[in-house]
This record gives sequence, C-alpha cells and structure tokens, in this order.
Amino acid sequence: KPFRLKQQLCKLHVPGKSFGLWLFEPFHLVPTAEGMDQYPPDFATAVSALARAAGLWAAFQAGGDDQAEEKNAEVDQLYSRLMDMNAYDDDPIQIKDMACSAGLVTASQSMLDGEGIDDHQQLFQDAIMPTPENLSEELWIRTQKLCWASSRWACLEVQGDDDAAQRAKREFDRHARCIAGFGVGKGPQDTETYRTRAKEVMPATVIMFSGCQDCQTSADVSNTATFELPEDAGPGGAGGALTNSMIKALSDTDDYTWVSLLKAMREILDGNYTQIPMLSCSCKMDLQSPFGIRNPASNGQYRALLIGINYVGSSAELRGCHNDIDTMTRYITDQGYSDGEMKILLDDGEHEEPTKQGIADALSWLSNGAQAGDSLFFHYS
Repeated sequence: KPFRLKQQLCKLHVPGKSFGLWLFEPFHLVPTAEGMDQYPPDFATAVSALARAAGLWAAFQAGGDDQAEEKNAEVDQLYSRLMDMNAYDDDPIQIKDMACSAGLVTASQSMLDGEGIDDHQQLFQDAIMPTPENLSEELWIRTQKLCWASSRWACLEVQGDDDAAQRAKREFDRHARCIAGFGVGKGPQDTETYRTRAKEVMPATVIMFSGCQDCQTSADVSNTATFELPEDAGPGGAGGALTNSMIKALSDTDDYTWVSLLKAMREILDGNYTQIPMLSCSCKMDLQSPFGIRNPASNGQYRALLIGINYVGSSAELRGCHNDIDTMTRYITDQGYSDGEMKILLDDGEHEEPTKQGIADALSWLSNGAQAGDSLFFHYS
C-alpha cells in the first residue's frame, strides 16, 4: 500500500527524565483527482470534535483513566452526527477509524513503550484507504494530519507537558481551520467573494465587547459605587469593570456610536484597571453607526442569555458576577427585552446551573430559530 512517512520530533518531559520521541505518520497518497477540497462548516466542526474526543479516549485509556469510557461514547455520538450530515455521500466510518487508530498509535509510542503499535499502525492504514471518492487528496491528507495533531495534543496534555500540548493544540487548530476551508492560502482571493462566503458561514451580524486579553483574568471591582451609577442601575457592591464601565457610560448619555461608546468605556477604566475594552464584529461594519442592542431593522423576536459565575465555594470565588447579571438585566429590560424571552444561568443554587452542558444548551436556545430582524443578546461574567 503506497504511503509516505512524515517525521516529527516531539520533546516529551517526564518526571525524572527527558527523552526524544520520533513519531512516524503514514499518509496515503493517490493520484490527484477532482473532489471536495473542504468540508461544509458544520461537518468540519464535527470532524474536529471527533478527532479531539478520539485522541483523549486513547490517551485516557493508555493512562488507565476512567474518563476513557465517556470519551468513547462521545466518539460514537459524533460519528452518528457525521452520518446524519452525509456531507460527501459516503460512510464517514473511515474518519472515525482514522482518528481512533491515530490516537492508539500515538498513545502506544508516547505512553506504553510501543505496546501494540504494529497492530495500531495497521488499523490506521486500513482506515485511510481508499480515499473517499468525493474528497480531494489534499483534504483527505489534511484530515489525517488533524487526527495526528489531536492525538499528540491529548497525550501531551494527559502527561502534563503543558507547553508541548499548547504547541500541538495550535497545530490542531490550524488543520481544523483548513478542513473547513479557512487558513493561509485557503480563502477566496478577492474581497467580495470572501464576504459572500463569510456571510454563508455566519449569516448574522455579531458584535462583541470584551474586557480582557486571553492571558488576563477579570478582577472584581470591590465597590461599584466608585463608578457613580444611578441608584436603580444595579444592586451595588462588587461587580465587573467592563459591565460597570458600559452601564456608567450609558447612564450619562445614550447618544453613542459603537466606537464612541468603546472610547468612553476605555476612558472610564483608564488608570484604574488593566482591562482595555475591545470591539469585534463578524463582518464589516460602520463603527460610526449608532450603538444599540436592538436590531436596527428589528421586525422579529427579542431573546437574551445572561451567565454569571462566581465559582461559589472555590478558592477563586468572585463576588461581583451575579451582580453584573442583575445590572445588565435591568438595562436590557428597558431596551425591550422581556422576562419571557430571557434565560439566566447563575451558580447561586436558585437559577439554572452554568455547567458546560448547561451553557451549550443555553446557547443553542438563544440561536435556534433565529431569523433576519431578530435581536439576540448574550452577556457572560
């Protein structure tokens, strides 16, 4: 069976010793043929999730972790989802087998001193051949690279090598973007085509204010009275800097453009907090257009999701996140959002719990059935 070997050297750090490991990755080569060169967005997302789950399953299994059973079930669920999507008129069992066998090979090499590796390598070879008829060679090879990167990420993560795991994650993310048609050299070359394609993937206009860089953590403001908010703006006490800077600015005047509100929030925080509020949008927008949390062409529903997590009972417990939700709920209620179309998640024992699954379900609730003209609002503190 034709294949080529790609060598990558992973430096693994184990307590008490350090050693170099060569990973040999076989990739099936076939004559170039016309075929799909990217997966549909939802299918690509599910493929990446399956690869991730399969990598963790193999790593957990090699380490004797009980979480292996849970990840195995997740792999089966994601495979069923791929089957339902039917993206390329063929059974995606090869993708499942490829991801699982890549995980087994990598776990065997890095965690089990090569135990069973010959059998696992043969499973991988069987999984990748033949290339699905409706997929291009480039996409099929990229899918294999995604599985190998996921396997390395999982094993390094389980072994506690955080730096190497982050490098593997970046590689995984790069391949995940590519199989969806994004990444360097993958996008349309002219601006108008790119905008059209982006609109297909993200039909809504999504505008976001964020309060921290990824490397920062948000700190409570011990007393929001320092922002001199109106008495009815919130419960007082502790709160988040970003939330309260926005409410402070909007309590002074509501005559803002998007960029002038951003500037006002930054001026309020400047010199007192390390946060520098940022503004992002899913598509090209006029920053000088009027600020508002209602669709300017509103003719549909209003729906809001607010999540506040104080990490109650933990060593990192916060005090202001629940207050932020109270403050923001008051504001958006005045803007036309009603209790009937509002979902609140708090770790206070009284509301729905903001667990991982709870948040995922709530986001689905927020976006399901959304139509042009709807106004959707999301706040996370």
